[in-house]
Amino acid sequence: GHAAVFGASGWGKTTFLRTLITTLVTTQSPEELHVYILDFGGRQLSVFQDLPHVGAIITPDEEDRVTRLLRQLDRVLEERKAVLSSARADDLYSYNRSQSDEALPSILLVIDNFAEFRESFDNLMPALVSLARESRAYGIHVAVSAERPGSLGGKLYSLFTERLALKLSDPTEYTGIVGRGARGIDDIPGRGYVKAGRQALAFQTALPVSSMADGQDVDDT
Repeated sequence: GHAAVFGASGWGKTTFLRTLITTLVTTQSPEELHVYILDFGGRQLSVFQDLPHVGAIITPDEEDRVTRLLRQLDRVLEERKAVLSSARADDLYSYNRSQSDEALPSILLVIDNFAEFRESFDNLMPALVSLARESRAYGIHVAVSAERPGSLGGKLYSLFTERLALKLSDPTEYTGIVGRGARGIDDIPGRGYVKAGRQALAFQTALPVSSMADGQDVDDT
């Protein structure tokens, strides 16, 4: 499905996306996964620009590129509808199992800081909602970060079945995002809850790389 991670400023949303991307590109080849990034946060996702999996990293001032990317993904969606229909496949993954010689890559669209995207490109919201509504069966997935669920708008928010919450400014929003059982989170960067059925399951985000501290190698995973 599509994934949304929510959290107050400074509590690890961008790091979570970096970890997600790192995990995916280290477990799938460039032939299996294509990634497109709208880097509207602190521009900390540019570290992925040289990866063969990454088709584009776009910043807020590149308005034409944002528009072209959504049009391109819509074209890919329509092409895949035709291909899967001809092959009588229910979704991309069953198609790839039966047509291994003509397998199609999964596509991940990442939007960091969704509030900035919506403020700058509100005119593109209908196109994004339409893409998100139809694309999952065709291997096109969306992952976003935002401070609050309201940043996405009701129509888009309902399409994100994978919901995660880091430390929130308003603790009353945990239950609405991840279900029952979520309590306030201590001041631990990367600590959060993920929606698991109707319950909240606690998790700790791993850093995507190890770091050096006091001359010693520290494994942050």
